[in-house]
Amino acid sequence: MRCATADTASHAAAGDSSGVRVIKPSQQKYQWGYAYGALEVVEGEAEVRYMPSVNLPFLHGFLEQIAANDPAAEHVVIWDQAGFYQRPGDASLPAHVHILPLPPYSPELNPVEKLRDVVKDTIANHVFPALGKLEAALSDALRPFWRDPARTLSLVGDGWLHSEANAS
Repeated sequence: MRCATADTASHAAAGDSSGVRVIKPSQQKYQWGYAYGALEVVEGEAEVRYMPSVNLPFLHGFLEQIAANDPAAEHVVIWDQAGFYQRPGDASLPAHVHILPLPPYSPELNPVEKLRDVVKDTIANHVFPALGKLEAALSDALRPFWRDPARTLSLVGDGWLHSEANAS
C-alpha cells in the first residue's frame, strides 16, 4: 500500500476594487512510504513492514521476514503479477518461500486488498505532518489484526483460499 504525507496546503487569494484576483502559487510536497503486508490464511497472523520504496531488495527483505517468522514451514506467498515482484522459481527467493501468482487484474482474490480497504477507511481524509505519524496511525489500524487472528481470518473467509491452504 502506498501512503503519503502532504505539507499544509496554502491557498491565498486576494482581490482589489479593480476585480483582479491575485493567486499565490503553492507547491505540494509529499513524503512517500510503502507498507508491505501479508496475511497467513490458516493461523490468521498478519505481517507488515514499512519501507521507503518499492523495489526488489526491499521486497526480498519482506520475504525474509515472512520466512523468519516460522523457519521450519514452507511459505507460499500469493500475490499479483506486478512488474517489481519476484517470479516463481527465482533463485534469489529466501529458503522455504514459494511464489504463486494470482491471475492478472484479480484483486478480489487477494485478502490483503480487504485489509487495505479497512485501513484506508480508518486513515482516509486525514493529513499527517510526518511519515512517522502516518505509520503510527497505520499501526493503530492494523493492531487489532495483529492481536486477533480471528479478525485476520475474517478477511480470508471460508472460500477457495482457506480450503486450498488446507488441501493435502
